[in-house]
Amino acid sequence: MGVETNYEKLINAEISAIHYSKNIPLTDYSSSSMAINELAKLNLNKRLDLDRTSYRNEGHSIKLHANSYEITFYDKIKDLEQGKISEKRALEKDNVTQLDIFKHTQIKKPFEVLRMEVRLGNRQKLKQILKKVNEPEKMTFGLLFNQETSQKILLHFWDMISEKLYISAISENDPEKVLEYLLNNPEKNLTPAKALQISGALAVINKIGVRGMRAILEKQPQNKRTAQRIIKELRETEIAHNQSFRAITNIESCLKEFQPLRLKDFQEIKKYGNSKDS
Repeated sequence: MGVETNYEKLINAEISAIHYSKNIPLTDYSSSSMAINELAKLNLNKRLDLDRTSYRNEGHSIKLHANSYEITFYDKIKDLEQGKISEKRALEKDNVTQLDIFKHTQIKKPFEVLRMEVRLGNRQKLKQILKKVNEPEKMTFGLLFNQETSQKILLHFWDMISEKLYISAISENDPEKVLEYLLNNPEKNLTPAKALQISGALAVINKIGVRGMRAILEKQPQNKRTAQRIIKELRETEIAHNQSFRAITNIESCLKEFQPLRLKDFQEIKKYGNSKDS
């Protein structure tokens, strides 16, 4: 790029912005579009705007955008296909070396790749997040270009998303089925009044979202703790998710395991000859 430097200066260079990311393989017949559709239902805090990005062939990405950072999820394989047509169509602008990555590799099906990126756009936000994940607030490339730091930051933002996503997912169940499940489950040991409260809250959330429910309750200051308690109870309610939610659980498990995605691990192994020859 026309810039000459040495290793020592690069390692100790001050960082003003950084992007952390993880490629998540989906091999259980869930898909990137399933995950994106679930994420599109999010109703986050008022400072985080939700903007779904679509290409002409079909929507394949979602951005959660704030002034100082951005969280993006997108279909990595589809993005490479868009990049082959034009770099302007792709979300990732420097993937020219990856465009033919699947050309000579036969991958076992089902196989899709969902990519998560957290883009921290200024030093103040980066310092704030480093403090929250108990990492040194030193802003050098050598310290920030680190797998453990990357995992902590990605999980920090995922935890923020997933707690709201779980409630959104279970709210799609029919209220009467939720009520029946809660009343008939001996492990829950809920009174009819409490079961009605939980199923009613889920019905409201399905209509106006978590934020909408909180806004109504918190119009009266004395209800703030009530809203917090109801949301805590909803998080602890073990109710079956819809099928699309499987892709979401894959995101969480991959972030916790944090293993690199290697195509050779998913490659189709060609077998020659018959069983008698082997």
